[in-house]
Amino acid sequence: MRTMPGLSNVEITSPGYDVEYDYVNPQTLTHTLETKQISNLYLAGQICGTTGYEEAAAQGIVAGANAGRISYHQRCGETERPEPFTIGRDEGYIGVLIDDLVTRGTSEPYRMFTSRAEYRISLRADNADMRLTRKGMAFDLVNDPDRILALEERENMITKSIDKLRKYRLFVTEWATKGGVEKMGGDAVFRKGREGNMKTAEEVLQMPKVTLKDVEDIMGDIPSPPSIYDTVEASVKYKSYVVRQERDMESWRKAQGAPIPGDLEYKHDIFPTLSKEELEKLSKVKPKTFAEASQISGVTPQSLVFLYHHVMKRGKDRDRARSDDIGTQVQA
Repeated sequence: MRTMPGLSNVEITSPGYDVEYDYVNPQTLTHTLETKQISNLYLAGQICGTTGYEEAAAQGIVAGANAGRISYHQRCGETERPEPFTIGRDEGYIGVLIDDLVTRGTSEPYRMFTSRAEYRISLRADNADMRLTRKGMAFDLVNDPDRILALEERENMITKSIDKLRKYRLFVTEWATKGGVEKMGGDAVFRKGREGNMKTAEEVLQMPKVTLKDVEDIMGDIPSPPSIYDTVEASVKYKSYVVRQERDMESWRKAQGAPIPGDLEYKHDIFPTLSKEELEKLSKVKPKTFAEASQISGVTPQSLVFLYHHVMKRGKDRDRARSDDIGTQVQA
């Protein structure tokens, strides 16, 4: 504390907040939160090495669902274990939390941050029902007919709304005239040669300043109801990012065995998107492969993707420089 400006003579009389508790190494659990040593024993909460409240409740859903399913099957006299209920990293933040714990472990109370998820553009509050309700139905965790009907109706409305946006087309000059030049692409839309260009309502909605209301007003269509408005707008606006994100993660998954140069320096000016904690841990561990780097607690998948692209680019730059040197030597 005394290293902080203005606190050179500070005296700590009593810690303001300090929590210590015993916990089970979460790497001894499966993705269902069942212990590997003792069959049918499921753990959830701080005993798994997390902070309390939301993290504990999230684990309780998965551990409770699996424990309940095991208990039910045993009471029914079934000998085979039921299909495990798990949530993937691309399905929900619960999946991110549990996967981090059981694959990487933790050396301090784990807290769920959105930055830990590589699919956070898709993990939105407005589409939680569409991501998880049908999964709940498949595992008999959701069986309320009204809830199922509400989901189906909402999905149909979203599909119809996006379909209308894809089919409705106008010349770019018409969009600008009806919706405002500044919003709809600026003066560039009136440049010679562009007057014949057309755009769909979906393409126009992808522009930063354009809202779903702006587009629907021009279309003269019935406004999207509040229950689907955010989902329709977000689905269209983030579409290209989601596709790129999935492509990046797929290339990353295929290259986890790729080596990481031993002379790589983990500095903020080289990796500006990585946190101080991530840079410190990478510098200390010096992982030899991306598979090793993925096992470091606190290093997010998105940071690993950034690291992967940096290493690949560095390798290409070195190959290019080596090729230029050889070419120069040959000419000499």
